[in-house]
Amino acid sequence: RAFVLLGVLCLVLVPLTLNRVNTFSSALSLWDDAEKLVRDNPNALGAERVYYNRGTELGKLGQYEQALVDFNRAIELQPFDYLFGNRANVYYFLGRYREALSDYDRAIELNPGNPNSYYGRALTYRMLGNFEAAQQNRIEACERGGVCK
Repeated sequence: RAFVLLGVLCLVLVPLTLNRVNTFSSALSLWDDAEKLVRDNPNALGAERVYYNRGTELGKLGQYEQALVDFNRAIELQPFDYLFGNRANVYYFLGRYREALSDYDRAIELNPGNPNSYYGRALTYRMLGNFEAAQQNRIEACERGGVCK
């Protein structure tokens, strides 16, 4: 009886365990799984973080269009400065510099102390050929403890 019970228990637990192992196999899988939990409940505490984190992972993989969808959703739920900053980064990598500039401006408006937004804006101004504004933003980033190169 014990062996039969153990066999049945294994048949039930092994698929569940494999599902959990698969979920934790990559950061993107983890956030995909978390998104399923908040998809139909946008008021769930931290739902914007799920979209932010998944968007960040998608961005690391170079999947910028999908990352943009998640950052848009996160901003819709809770418009924090770091969300605008990360969406600006995606726009920058997509070559959509005007949209990137707008989002860096919004991020700075929400949190003027974040050096990353100034540095991103400096890079964007450089790509737009406005080297004076790029230099000023690089200095601003440096003064706030960011990149000083």
